[in-house]
Amino acid sequence: MYRPLAAHLWEVETKRSTSAVAALEIAGPEHYQRSVGTEDIVGCQPWVTALKLVHLGGPTIKVKEPILLDPVVAAAVDAFTDLINSSTRLSDSRDRSTVLDGLTKLRKAGHHFDPEDLLAGALARNWRGDAAVQLKDLASEVNAGKRKRFTEQLRSDVVENWRKEAH
Repeated sequence: MYRPLAAHLWEVETKRSTSAVAALEIAGPEHYQRSVGTEDIVGCQPWVTALKLVHLGGPTIKVKEPILLDPVVAAAVDAFTDLINSSTRLSDSRDRSTVLDGLTKLRKAGHHFDPEDLLAGALARNWRGDAAVQLKDLASEVNAGKRKRFTEQLRSDVVENWRKEAH
């Protein structure tokens, strides 16, 4: 791909038959800031971080390490990975409710998460691209304080369990 948009990369990650991708002139946040002056565009950075790509030349995109700074949030994404069927995306109401329930409980317990980092974390855990994007979108809505409808799927002490797993 030449100068792919991030959306093109998520689409490639949705295809299970893809064995390799060569992306030329991809851009990360520092490239957008330099050329456009926009600070909130991350471009392809989550994809690069998730897959720890081989850099062959040109400007580099910084890989975030660890992908998810909060180990409790990382434990939650591990749990989501085990609990949901990412091949159906988050279109199943129980899977969507599980993720919304978990994200809401994390926020109420004082844990913060960057939706773009959740996207990278999901891709690194082998989620399909479209499912990872849905996770990012749900996280953005939870962070924005939008009241989302969901059925509680997780135990009330789930965040405490994730804290134990994280340490």
